[in-house]
Amino acid sequence: MKCDNCTRNLYGAVVKGLKKFSDAPATTAPTFDYMITFTDGADHAGRVSQADALSAVRSANNVVQYGVVTPGEKPNADLLARLTPAGYAAVAGVDKLPDELRHLARLVAALGTNLYGLVYCPSFRHGDHRVRATLAVGGSSVTL
Repeated sequence: MKCDNCTRNLYGAVVKGLKKFSDAPATTAPTFDYMITFTDGADHAGRVSQADALSAVRSANNVVQYGVVTPGEKPNADLLARLTPAGYAAVAGVDKLPDELRHLARLVAALGTNLYGLVYCPSFRHGDHRVRATLAVGGSSVTL
């Protein structure tokens, strides 16, 4: 499919996608949702600011965000790492896309069949604390 007047709305897609998860009914069981963003690594629409997209990412709870960068412009690695905290893969060509999708399916399946808990109990109570955990399964990993 060819797009004659394409405006790539990467930031808007991230915000709108994450909003779908936050609007969903809450469950009592701990769950993770998965959002995969397909992008060429650029936002040209300018409808949503980069700051708003990054804020939405930071506010997302229990949403594993992964990016697939399609062939096109050279992606901004730092920005994509912040927009898709679970990681991203730059696909060299359309013919490589099925391999990357299989990799993602294995990763989601491995995470979906296990329940993991992490409790962080610091001995001090003041200040902000950030905890990052990485789960590695069969050569694939995700950082939460």
